[in-house]
Amino acid sequence: MKTTLLLSLLAFFAGALHAAEDKIIAAVRAADDARMAATKSGDRAALAAIYSEGLHYAHSNGKIDNKATQLKGVIDGANRYDFEYKERTFVPAAPGVVLMKGRMMMYLTNKTSGQKATNDLNYLAVYREENGKWRFLAWQSCKNPPEAEAKK
Repeated sequence: MKTTLLLSLLAFFAGALHAAEDKIIAAVRAADDARMAATKSGDRAALAAIYSEGLHYAHSNGKIDNKATQLKGVIDGANRYDFEYKERTFVPAAPGVVLMKGRMMMYLTNKTSGQKATNDLNYLAVYREENGKWRFLAWQSCKNPPEAEAKK
């Protein structure tokens, strides 16, 4: 009887934890979707609200940005951005911290010349809950080699 009660309680708490984790992941996914939409549309106010004050953005070329310089680059920079996630996985790492990892295609269009470029990236992002909102805290990406190079 005690074993059955214990197993029932464990199952109940495991289900409750899973439901709470699903809710957190849904909230972080929504925050990331909002970040991507604001990046595509060039919405400075929306990005400023999503970016953490402590943002550390490491580009695939090695350049490092903070909140101010990343906002300036996205809004006033030479390129417009579009994205396609090939893989996007969310992993709760600690209370109030969620990792997002995967692979994406980043499409850049030069605002002046119209010249286009594509980057195939692996990435790791960090979202942190700050004052009840999920904020974009960190990004690091690296370029994947072109398919022909990767097969060698």
